[in-house]
Amino acid sequence: MHPIVEYRKARGLTQADLARVMGVNVNTVQGWERGAEPRARLVPRLADALGVDSLHLLREIRAWKAARPESARKEASTERAS
Repeated sequence: MHPIVEYRKARGLTQADLARVMGVNVNTVQGWERGAEPRARLVPRLADALGVDSLHLLREIRAWKAARPESARKEASTERAS
């Protein structure tokens, strides 16, 4: 499970709740949870909303991405390109 999903659920937040707190569209949160990396300027606020350290969150996201099968990475990059 993606780290953002894990932390969001642990805080009892829905995707819509997190989107509202972050001031972004729910589609943005869904994209993050599918593998898109949040913009650097949003990471501190996202980490705060999820109750974790920014650097820790980025490391978790990157480790999750690195552990994914190649086919899943290609699929995520195709989704971002659309």
